[in-house]
Amino acid sequence: MKKYLTISALFLFAFGTVVSCTTDREVIQEVPTPVDYPQVYDVKGVNFTANNNYSYNKGFTKPMLDQDYVVVYHQSGTLTNGKPIWEPVPTTIYLQNGDEVDYNYDFSVNDFTLYLGGTNASFTLPEFASNQTFRVVLVPAEFGKGTTNKLSKMSYDEVIQRYKIDDSKVVDLK
Repeated sequence: MKKYLTISALFLFAFGTVVSCTTDREVIQEVPTPVDYPQVYDVKGVNFTANNNYSYNKGFTKPMLDQDYVVVYHQSGTLTNGKPIWEPVPTTIYLQNGDEVDYNYDFSVNDFTLYLGGTNASFTLPEFASNQTFRVVLVPAEFGKGTTNKLSKMSYDEVIQRYKIDDSKVVDLK
């Protein structure tokens, strides 16, 4: 009986060892960082007119990865120290008369388009349509995946800090 238990124990041990050695192991691939393209762009002097259908399209200096995500901010003013105030896009500005002005955008791996809209032609007012400044931030795929809804609601400083994006070398696209 002792031999039977000993042989059974050895068999179970050997079987367990063989099974554990033959299971598939997950391969983890590292995403190269930092990315080899600019991550922060300034777009200055944007003019939305009827001639351009109240939109502005611009290409990136290099195509981004399919999984990367773009977040856009509109400069809504400046602080007393001259630092810009970045408002996340899409955004709606409600005017005192009840009208509204809307900024929005879309993007692909090669370019992005900014849009201006609103009610009762309020969006055509020069203070909203002329000489506008936007900041476009590319969030690398490893950070943007599954967080797109959160990203569009985060402030500029939150995105830069959370995803450790270097905004010291902003590229001017206009």
